[in-house]
Amino acid sequence: KFSLEKHFEKIHPGMKYLLSNFGDTLLVCFPLPSSETSDDDAVKEICKAIIYARTVVTWGISKGIPFRGCISVGHYLVDENSVVGPAIFDASEWYESTNWMGIILTPKAQLWLESTAGKDQIPFNFYLMKYSVPLSGPSNQQTSKELWAVTLPEIFLTPGSPVYDSKVPPRVKFLKYLFEINEPKAVEPKFLNTITYFDEYERSDIWLNMKEWLSKQKTKTPESLKKS
Repeated sequence: KFSLEKHFEKIHPGMKYLLSNFGDTLLVCFPLPSSETSDDDAVKEICKAIIYARTVVTWGISKGIPFRGCISVGHYLVDENSVVGPAIFDASEWYESTNWMGIILTPKAQLWLESTAGKDQIPFNFYLMKYSVPLSGPSNQQTSKELWAVTLPEIFLTPGSPVYDSKVPPRVKFLKYLFEINEPKAVEPKFLNTITYFDEYERSDIWLNMKEWLSKQKTKTPESLKKS
């Protein structure tokens, strides 16, 4: 936990959040400034959660720690020893539901986002991608559900990010990180599904548009991807 907090503070100094851990589970809360927060400001807080989630999963992969999880939206109560509320219950229903290394928005969070920002005007297409996410279940009965998925592969593909290496093709670098993760054979589909997502993202219009944007920025790099 301390190492992750230190890493995140270097990349995104000053961002406010609450981090708790329960065994091998991390719980991160981004409180809104007040109950009267505007929709635009609330969406900005979701952006922060997405940026944090991408940082956590990328940091984990680079350290040999596979993460999966979800982002929920709603009310919660927190004290020194516990966090409870509708948002936490929603997250508990989904955080272990996927069969990959990645982050999704729960269906409830997706509903809130599309009703607040507008289905066709999601203001951070670089951060989210509609994807048929593989769900956990028997290996011979794997199912999937179309959800907003956090664009984790982008960080491995973008020059200037903490895990980008100009001397190694991004996909090769990504596979090398996965190779260093020790997991039993039973979770092999999780790795294959993660690689499939990487490949599909790299072929997606979202990444093509991001590359075009980056080429126009020349030496500039998105704030969320800068090294310390």
